[in-house]
Parts: sequence; structure tokens; C-alpha cells
Amino acid sequence: MSTRVQVRISTASVREGKNEKFWSLNVSDEMTPDFERLPEAELKSYSLSVSDWEALKKVAESKGAKWTSKKDKNGNTYLATSPKVVVLDIEITKSLKDSLRELDRRTTALTISGQVKKISVRDQRAGNGLALED
Repeated sequence: MSTRVQVRISTASVREGKNEKFWSLNVSDEMTPDFERLPEAELKSYSLSVSDWEALKKVAESKGAKWTSKKDKNGNTYLATSPKVVVLDIEITKSLKDSLRELDRRTTALTISGQVKKISVRDQRAGNGLALED
């Protein structure tokens, strides 16, 4: 059986590559049983070509995701979904351990390599709250 991870997309933004633009997805581990755990890293990303991003976005939208354009503190534009969450099942083609790199003394980055095998959309999970007893 192949190694798979399941991640949710936090944000998506277009980037300039050496030869062409690509989409960089900031992702988080879904912590789903029977999937490989992502190693600890401050930055976790998955990159797609522009055409693959358009295909992924179209599938996610057909399942109820709505992408909203936002700006970060530096004025850079990115996309996010709310209240729906987009989840990807990715079949790993490069070891997660070999995909970690140190950017500086405090920042570790993980770049996931693999093929998206499934795209799903779910509601956000309920947040914590108070239920005080008398």
C-alpha cells in the first residue's frame, strides 16, 4: 500500500517560479486515522501548476467550497475558504523525512511531493466553548 497524507488547505497563493507561475498551498495535517502524520515544521506546503490548481479549485467548488480573496499584513493576496474546509488526500512520492529543510535556526519547512488522489469538502469543526455547571 502506498503512503498517503490527508491535509486541509489553509491558504492558497500564486507564486513566481523560475520558469512559470505556480500555486503554493499552505496545508495542515487533518490527523485522520490510517494516514501518515506530517512531521513538525513551522511551514507546510504543497505546490501545483496553474492548470492543476484550476482543476482542483473547480472540483472543490463543485463540492461546495467558496474561495475568498484576502490580503495578508504585507498586502499580498491569497485565497481561503470559509466556512467550508477543503481536504486533500495526497499519495506521497518523496519521503516526508527527506522533504524537511531548515530555513534558518528557528524555521523548518516541509514541502510535500505527491499526487492528489481525492478532494473533499467538509464543514469547519466546532470550536471550544463553555458549558458551566451550577
